[in-house]
Amino acid sequence: ESAIRKQDADFTEHLEKELEEQKRLFYVAVTRAEDALFLTGRWNETGSRSFLMFLKQGLGLNRDKDSYQMHTQIEGLSILSEKDVETLYRKAPVTGIKGAYSKKYHLPSPETRFLPPSSEWRTVSKDVKIKRRHGKDWLTLGNLIHRLIEGVSKGLFTESEIRRIAKQLLMPDVILKEHQENLLSIIEGDMALLKQKGIWQEVIMPQKNSFAELPFVFEVSPNYIYSGRIDRIIVKNGCYNVYDYKTFPVKENEIDYLLKEYSFQLGIYKKAVENIFNAEKVKAFIVFTHIGEVREVL
Repeated sequence: ESAIRKQDADFTEHLEKELEEQKRLFYVAVTRAEDALFLTGRWNETGSRSFLMFLKQGLGLNRDKDSYQMHTQIEGLSILSEKDVETLYRKAPVTGIKGAYSKKYHLPSPETRFLPPSSEWRTVSKDVKIKRRHGKDWLTLGNLIHRLIEGVSKGLFTESEIRRIAKQLLMPDVILKEHQENLLSIIEGDMALLKQKGIWQEVIMPQKNSFAELPFVFEVSPNYIYSGRIDRIIVKNGCYNVYDYKTFPVKENEIDYLLKEYSFQLGIYKKAVENIFNAEKVKAFIVFTHIGEVREVL
């Protein structure tokens, strides 16, 4: 039965899509780090669908006896064996470790208690609705624009690199070059409009006292627990300004309706920020990237 399935075109296509999804998940995981990223693992010569295999392919990683090599040298990237780590580094005392935001913010420790078994976990996302209303292309574009904006906000790459990175990220989803160019032109047009209206400079560019793609878990009640990521938080004059990017096409007469539709989502974000930072003043905004508009959600 296994041999027959391997010859089935639909099953093969399913496996390939599954592999591409794993690649995307791995990419997201390794690009979330801001200051440093450490990957640990055990070498395996087999395993054609593992995260290690992605590194072998992407870096030209190979093993020669007890050492490891890459086809090209990448600045800031090194491969260390267990012996190398023991030789080069010593364990820092626990008392000497301070929180990254300890000087700027008071982050209350979460309560150490068991959540009731009946608690329902929910994600704050409406991807399905976007796909249904605007089609798969706008869902693909939305995910891509979010990742590009996150990279810029965190200083992971410069504006001059956006097109190259966008093209790389599009390749798994969009095969035809003409289709790629069409989507890239939409991205470049949206970003040009955001710059023209000052939104790029005021919201997206790196700045002090700000966060991009901040993950959270927030218990609204004993029955409901929400998790998600907040696109942007900028602290100005003691006020925590929360921004959520909506990347799909919007008409002027739809804005008021959309502000109401997404008010619950932004309300969860505001409560999460209040809880995480002990913030007394929080405002929420939606950035409609395709038309270059920012509106407050009351």
